[in-house]
Amino acid sequence: MFIVFIALLFFSPRLCNAADTEESAEEILFITSYNSDTKYTYDNISTFIQTYTQLGGKYSTIVENMNVTDLSQAHKWKETLTEILDKHPGAKLVIFLGGEAWSSFLHLEDEKYKRLPVFFAMASRNGIRIPDEPIDMQQYEPQSIDLTERMKEYNVKYCSSYGYDINKDIEMMKYFYPKWNIWHLFRIIHTTVLPNRPGLKRI
Repeated sequence: MFIVFIALLFFSPRLCNAADTEESAEEILFITSYNSDTKYTYDNISTFIQTYTQLGGKYSTIVENMNVTDLSQAHKWKETLTEILDKHPGAKLVIFLGGEAWSSFLHLEDEKYKRLPVFFAMASRNGIRIPDEPIDMQQYEPQSIDLTERMKEYNVKYCSSYGYDINKDIEMMKYFYPKWNIWHLFRIIHTTVLPNRPGLKRI
């Protein structure tokens, strides 16, 4: 599992030292896009904590959830995220799980957030540009961006991303669901993988 590798990386001298790990007030913060009780997310976090503890880790581990529901709330994601981050000023490492959490963090401009040591996992490298205002889902045309390109301005220590072939995904959906609106299918299957592709019909 990627999370075991993350646990091993955390013991690299670049990220911490023996003196740091004795400071119990500091913590490792997980921020998930959705409910962390889902099996895949829960299993990965649990494996990390178990491996980290076995390796002698002393920081406490905290899990926060952004409770993302749908794209109509995207303009609120950054505010939700900053509220979570500001609750945990002692975080020595922040691990983002899920595309919405990735995108939200990589739209924060404050230098105090850009300096945070962060890991990214469990999401595609493709994301959307986060809107600042409420959106009309009937008219919304999300702009796809490569999130790994935005990471250059942040203190990213590790990233594990999924790769998708967008064109093949669309071809497959057309084959299995020829009567369905492809734009609608795309929103169901890839919540945050929404490219600027000509021909996608609005709902």
